[in-house]
Amino acid sequence: MVEIVFERAGWFKKCATPRQKPDVEPGALDYRYTMVIDTRELPDRTALHFDVCIVGAGAAGITLARALQSRRLTIGVLESGGLEFDARVQALYEGTTTSATLPRRYLTTSRLRFFGGSTNHWNGMCRPLDPLDFSRRPWVADSGWPITHDDLAPYYRQAADVLQFAPLGDDRGDIVSHAASIIPPQGPFVGRQFRMSPPTRFGQVYRDELVTAANVDVMLWASAVRLDANEAGNAVERLHVTSLAGRTVTVAARVFVLATGGVENARLLLASRTVQSTGLGNQSDCVGRYFMEHPECAGIRVMITNHDVFGDLFRERHRMLGPTADAQQTHEMLNVNIQFIPDSAPPVSESGTTLDMAEAVKALDAAAPATAEPLPDYLSCYLRAESAPHRDNRVTLDEHDVDALGLPRARLRFAMGDLETRTIAHTVRLLAGELGSRAAGRLQFAHPEEALTVAFGEPPWRGLQHGSHHIGTTRMSQTPATGVVTGDCQVHGIENLFIAGSSVFPTAGMANPTYTIVALSLRLADHVAARLAGVAR
Repeated sequence: MVEIVFERAGWFKKCATPRQKPDVEPGALDYRYTMVIDTRELPDRTALHFDVCIVGAGAAGITLARALQSRRLTIGVLESGGLEFDARVQALYEGTTTSATLPRRYLTTSRLRFFGGSTNHWNGMCRPLDPLDFSRRPWVADSGWPITHDDLAPYYRQAADVLQFAPLGDDRGDIVSHAASIIPPQGPFVGRQFRMSPPTRFGQVYRDELVTAANVDVMLWASAVRLDANEAGNAVERLHVTSLAGRTVTVAARVFVLATGGVENARLLLASRTVQSTGLGNQSDCVGRYFMEHPECAGIRVMITNHDVFGDLFRERHRMLGPTADAQQTHEMLNVNIQFIPDSAPPVSESGTTLDMAEAVKALDAAAPATAEPLPDYLSCYLRAESAPHRDNRVTLDEHDVDALGLPRARLRFAMGDLETRTIAHTVRLLAGELGSRAAGRLQFAHPEEALTVAFGEPPWRGLQHGSHHIGTTRMSQTPATGVVTGDCQVHGIENLFIAGSSVFPTAGMANPTYTIVALSLRLADHVAARLAGVAR
């Protein structure tokens, strides 16, 4: 018998072993009977067992747990931190970043390590990936998903409910109205619409549902440090968990799901070397490779010369543009999103600060619907580009530096390639051409010399930011030779190990990843439930 006592925020919980939890009436929030395990208080070397063990309690992990909760399965959700930010736990993210464009402390500042994960600071921008994003594009090396947009379409609709917004009618988000706007028919651009989540803070919105569920145990302060496979290497037998207090726990499960993010998913696999010396699932040296981000380029604005042309863009809330699929194919470019923000001042200040894209969208949402109000004379212009899947952009382990739990720290290498450079520069030239041909406006640069670099094929980098999106490192693929997981997110060759989150994306698209993360997690829940239903207990 293991007795667990956990006290937090005025409520008190005292439970027996995870599988001896008393019944609670449906809908009742009696915190005496919730199951939250403080790993720091467990006896050392405690052994636990679940049907499904989910490592990580962010958007992917919480979505998966909620979707499986009604399936008569016992579920363990492991969170490295607690219910609030803790600097010592956050420091477990510390590592080395080698990049000309990412900040030095990118690994530590771009993620949050407590219940709810990075949804505790996300801005809520939601849009599905475009159909072309899933396709094999000859001009984008290593592109192509083993699933299609249509495979995810029903899950995008469900994901909208999880993220608390009304879904787009066609699950694609393109705006087809072109009347009296800067989106002429047959032109290189299409209007794009994002939806805004409140934003949903998963750790707050869905906490009670999970901790009061009779078949879900939430383990806090539980950091996964190693997966042990069987001798054949085709199944995971146990997960080793520890806390900063020094308690060690082993977890056995019928199915394990890693949902710790693009860097940490790869880091855990690479550190799990009891059977395979290069890391679990890494027989083809793909674990950690193909890391992607979203470069965001500011420092450009539009001087409007014809307000009538721009009228519908804002009055009908056609806020964003992007190159059509045909334009991407014709010009052999990556996907891009262009956002216009009414602005009476230069888009980049002398101090170099810029307006965050999502905050700008929220400002527009908060504004009254456009009527006959005059438009400003200037629009700040923001570009968010897709980054290509470059094999050498990767996460590796620093064998000479370990964190407080003894796990080797991550080393991240990320560099922008020629395709990203050409894409941003070409997008700017296409936009300038469209504005000029319709006498709608002229592009200006915060630093005038950058107009020349764009003309010769280089983008204006002074305003470069990134979306803090960790994408890739355990990518989907048809075969183990080119990736880490199957189209069903199962690690190639390991029958009971799955991965959730944007680390499985083969390409990044230009949309924020959370919407697709949730959709993929819902799809994975169906697959795991079906798999377990067909396996004798």
